[in-house]
Amino acid sequence: MGISNEPDSPGGAPSRGELASDVQSALHDQDGKALGEYFSPAAGDDYRKSLVDRF
Repeated sequence: MGISNEPDSPGGAPSRGELASDVQSALHDQDGKALGEYFSPAAGDDYRKSLVDRF
């Protein structure tokens, strides 16, 4: 997961607080797609789905 505003970044949030809030919301909503915005595309769809399922 990352906090960045870099142009080539797969996602990110402008602050730690927003990152925490976004991740918490994605997990609460079981939204793997939203959670996946904070991972490198190399992680793949299966990783974010398994992470959401785990929580």
